[in-house]
Amino acid sequence: MCEFLLCCILSIALPRINSKNTMINRKNVFAGMALLDIFVIITTTYLVVYYSLSHDEKSIFPITTSHALTLRLRTHDEFEEKGNVLIFVGIVSAPQLIFRRNALRRSWLNQCKENGIPCLFFTDSQDMNGTKLPDKTLVPLQQEQLLHKDLILTQSPGGINFARRYLWILNWAYVRYEFKYFLRIDDDYFVCMDRLLLELPHRPLTKLYWGHVHCSPPGG
Repeated sequence: MCEFLLCCILSIALPRINSKNTMINRKNVFAGMALLDIFVIITTTYLVVYYSLSHDEKSIFPITTSHALTLRLRTHDEFEEKGNVLIFVGIVSAPQLIFRRNALRRSWLNQCKENGIPCLFFTDSQDMNGTKLPDKTLVPLQQEQLLHKDLILTQSPGGINFARRYLWILNWAYVRYEFKYFLRIDDDYFVCMDRLLLELPHRPLTKLYWGHVHCSPPGG
């Protein structure tokens, strides 16, 4: 196809050639054919990518490399059924700290279940460079995930990449739940969930700065 187009171009661009007196330099012709091939490939690729993006605007695919994480944020209406809750609680926990997670499961996380509040653990599945953690670390996490159904493996660089992990958790929660408050804590916090849910409706939705929340009123 490219060779045919090149012949048409040459027939238009070049004057009539007397084959007995003049010959077209074959190298120039081959160079022209190669350039035309490259042009056709680039144009075709551009059209395919443009068509795919314009017809799949809601697609979501995180792309991870050894050095970075590229994440197209999901649209809020991507999940047809989202949970409607007052607060979402994201608990950041290191992969190896299962004893802390189990301590929370035996204590205040029971109040989350009783009140229908999503209180979920988020732990790393990648190291700080975005490389997948070894199987000896991931397999126990996956087993814990299947057993308790409250553990999410973050698909972002771990370690000291606090901001990127936090944004990933926010996006994960945002597309699955309708919530008025978002609480991010570490796995060594004890939350008085009953008291928190009792007082939240009486607190402002903006510029809320709140200190300690006691499980029981002072002196009560």
